[in-house]
Amino acid sequence: MFFIPPMPLATPAAGSIKYGVIAEEVLLEDVKQWLYFYAAGRLQKPVEAVLLSNMNQAEAQACALRVHQANRTHNLLQAMRLSVLLCAGADMGPRMVPVLTLLERIVGLSYTSDIRMHSGLENPNKVRNILRANTDRFLGMYAAALTQLQHDGLFERIDVRPVAASSTESLQWRADDLLDLSALFRSDVHGQRRRYHLLAPLLQLPLFKGIQHESELRRLPYSYPQVAKRFQGPVVVEFFAEALGALLRRRVLRSSVSQAVKGLITAGPTRSLQYLWGKWRRRWN
Repeated sequence: MFFIPPMPLATPAAGSIKYGVIAEEVLLEDVKQWLYFYAAGRLQKPVEAVLLSNMNQAEAQACALRVHQANRTHNLLQAMRLSVLLCAGADMGPRMVPVLTLLERIVGLSYTSDIRMHSGLENPNKVRNILRANTDRFLGMYAAALTQLQHDGLFERIDVRPVAASSTESLQWRADDLLDLSALFRSDVHGQRRRYHLLAPLLQLPLFKGIQHESELRRLPYSYPQVAKRFQGPVVVEFFAEALGALLRRRVLRSSVSQAVKGLITAGPTRSLQYLWGKWRRRWN
């Protein structure tokens, strides 16, 4: 995937556009399997489909539909599962997590270890700013994933809806709804089944299939096959959160460095410097 730093449009008043070039099969592969976690990370946030007039409209719409369906049934669900795991795994997890906190975790997945976030070029509050400006869109976007995970028993929803009407009253989920994650920490068969519903789909991703080689899991008090098949004991939540989080951070770092280098090469030194200067100025606004 190649992203080009902002290009000026026809007139100065029209501004500029930043665009990327990617083959559909590569895009679908990333969305379904997180092989690069670059396009997948971008599509975990609200986007708009734009069909240009010179496109074959039927073909473009079919492509957009394929990407949308793959994103909804794979990418968004896995992002929600991983964010639940990371929230639950923090110091053996808070038992009550607001939906807004879960969404903030999701937004941050593609920025954790991103070289631009650690280079001083990005606003350190970027994740919260994105979520704050698009909260309702995120709630609508992840409503199906939240409902699916609730159906799988990963959490119970505690509705704190006030009596007064609000701007999000028509939405199925609200930012201040609380999610009770207690079921993930039960030591009985019920808890084991819930951990299976959370962890088994994540471990099918190529990014996480080599998890048994991670040093974090070697400290578990039982062998990996037992963990993978049964997920016995609530302690696995903490260990898997640490291990999967570390693997994702490495993938994000590698992809962000690769895209930064590609951008410098394709844009050339002049436009690259203009792009970096613009980011630096916005960083302090």
